[in-house]
Amino acid sequence: MEKLHSIILYKLSITEHQAFMQSVKETAAKFPPVQLNIEKEFPRFLVALDALALAITGQRGSAITSELLTLDRHRLKTYSAIRGRLKNTLSSPFEAEREAAKTLHFRLMQRGQIRRKNYAGKTVSIKFLCNNLLDEKHFPLCQQLQITTWIEALREQNKLFHEKENQRSTDYATRRAGKVADARQAIDAVYNEMVARINATVTIGSATPEAEQFIRSVNKKIKQVKALKAWRRSMRAGKKRREAEKRLEDERLVTGH
Repeated sequence: MEKLHSIILYKLSITEHQAFMQSVKETAAKFPPVQLNIEKEFPRFLVALDALALAITGQRGSAITSELLTLDRHRLKTYSAIRGRLKNTLSSPFEAEREAAKTLHFRLMQRGQIRRKNYAGKTVSIKFLCNNLLDEKHFPLCQQLQITTWIEALREQNKLFHEKENQRSTDYATRRAGKVADARQAIDAVYNEMVARINATVTIGSATPEAEQFIRSVNKKIKQVKALKAWRRSMRAGKKRREAEKRLEDERLVTGH
């Protein structure tokens, strides 16, 4: 009776690793843990698999998120104030003010429903709006309607929001990478314990028919993973070889040799 084959887990990508562990879970769940000699290890494996999924999806959130919500409200409040001023000035008794407001309000409306956009959409739209309103052509009109300081404030609020969002992205990436690595090490340790206990039953001749089915199924999955990794290596090697051959051919064409 064959034993569970070895597999170098740390060489698997995040997606491959998670898929393999999920496959092990689904296969083991078909049998009573006691029949596989992993009645203590399997519950720990399930907990570790949940922790891995949580680390990968990054669902824990960030302390910066609350700051972003506040900054977003601030910039939208300023944007609404500018929009309200322009809309009200369209009814000004003075023609010059009405014409200025009409021009600036048109530029504002060109950016669409900014409030309904996602964070990235708002940031881009507000950035271009502020740049447009403060350019050489429209700046005098903003001064005429006394909204220049409001637009400058909106631009700074938007810039601060963008910087804070980048900070959160960096925080997520760093924290996620660390947590995924820790979660992978944790589940790998439990998996290796399970493999050792199941293979031990094969060694001493006490493996159950259920264990034999489990081993056969997991080994098939391991072979598939290894075959896929080998195929990808060959594809990369072939691509590198073709690139090297093309470079050599290009050099020959240039030198004439």
